[in-house]
Amino acid sequence: MSVLKNYSYNLLYQITLIILPVLSIPYISRVIGSHGIGVYAFTSSITQYFLIFANLGLNIYASREIAYVKHDVFKRSKLFTEIIIIQFIVTTIVLFAYYLYIYSFCRSYANLYIIQSISILSMAFDISWFYIGLEDFKKNVIRNIVVKITAFVLMFLIIKTPADLWKYILLSVASMFLGQLYMWFGIGKFIDKIHLNKLQIFQHLYKAKFFFLIITIGVIGVNLNKTLIGLFVNTAELGKYDMAYRLITMALIMITSLGSVMTPRISTIYIQGDFLRIKGYLKMSLQFTLLFSFLVIPLLIGISNNLVHWFLGSQFSGAELYLILLSPMILLNSLSNLLANQFMIPSGNEKKYLFSLIVGCLMGILSSIILIPKFMVIGACLSVLIGESTILLSHIYQVKNIVMLHNIIGKGWQFIVACLPIILCSLIFKKMIWNTIFMTTIQIIISFLIYFGVLLMFKNEFLISAISRFRVLFKYRVNI
Repeated sequence: MSVLKNYSYNLLYQITLIILPVLSIPYISRVIGSHGIGVYAFTSSITQYFLIFANLGLNIYASREIAYVKHDVFKRSKLFTEIIIIQFIVTTIVLFAYYLYIYSFCRSYANLYIIQSISILSMAFDISWFYIGLEDFKKNVIRNIVVKITAFVLMFLIIKTPADLWKYILLSVASMFLGQLYMWFGIGKFIDKIHLNKLQIFQHLYKAKFFFLIITIGVIGVNLNKTLIGLFVNTAELGKYDMAYRLITMALIMITSLGSVMTPRISTIYIQGDFLRIKGYLKMSLQFTLLFSFLVIPLLIGISNNLVHWFLGSQFSGAELYLILLSPMILLNSLSNLLANQFMIPSGNEKKYLFSLIVGCLMGILSSIILIPKFMVIGACLSVLIGESTILLSHIYQVKNIVMLHNIIGKGWQFIVACLPIILCSLIFKKMIWNTIFMTTIQIIISFLIYFGVLLMFKNEFLISAISRFRVLFKYRVNI
């Protein structure tokens, strides 16, 4: 299956991940409120620490290993069976530890923690990594879209008051669990039965250790700030921070979605030793990342005030500052994701990736501990940027002798120049007295036209090539 087709499937899902929150967040933020959202964010941040151990980094490791052996039925069947057995054993142990933790330390929100244990249970049945390794994104996309839309509809039907927070959490984790079960339908077409005496189960725990550490550091990096805000500030401010972070994540989805498509593809090419094609894919991905990052960041900053007011509601006043401070994360995280998922992991450089994450996480943790007690949520936002910047700089240092970034970055300056008129446009619109949804929409449309207009004026190779590719794809679909 082609990269473009896989990306189209993945992009369809990512668009769903954007559209549904755009429709649901305004409702949830007003019904549940900043305090309820904060409680959910705090309890979820604790649950995520247990999810690390339930996952063990096996999903990333297994998708890469499946990509290596996808054409050998016996090897992929053997690998699939071994990973599944590990998932069931590990999940059982983690669930026991989780319930012990709830009983010992979490009496105040015990019911919410118990509901969230379903998300841990779902890890035992997760086989999405298998289809990713086969580069079969269609099944994942169909599953995810059906589950998300169903949960979206039920949300409006059953969640009516702040007291329904538990229903909101149950809906989120139950949809995740049912989605994992759906992936099992039809798995028999790809997998043969393997005798137990041919299995080598626990070797994968050692091989996946780097991915486990990578996932661990990533989760700590994302969730530590939420935990500390919940402890040192209050749940209402945590709710504002969490919503700002979600908006940034929504912007990241469109950019980083290419990484999940490219990882198995580059893994296969790396085994074949075709480094010239790898360089071509990296150049394409880097141009794609720069294109959207330098469009989204200034646009998001420009509409932040109105976005928070209309999108989240009056309870979240103040979140616009957090949104502005977190916006550079879009570029930093996208570039880190590109170097990691599209080169370091496929090429077996997990140690270098892990080193970068450790350094970045330590910087993030240290800055969080120092800044959050003193500067509250603003300190949390700054610590995120410090951690993300450190990871990116370390990634660049780690690959500088392998990947010559200056050779693949092309005319990256064009994207920077193209974003400058967006900043000017935002300043003009802020002076206007008609701060309506209609005017904000006009601002977004004008910014898009100016940005892409400037790039076309520069005859940007990547944009012109992308337009040509989609024209060919569209004509092909029409002829069919």
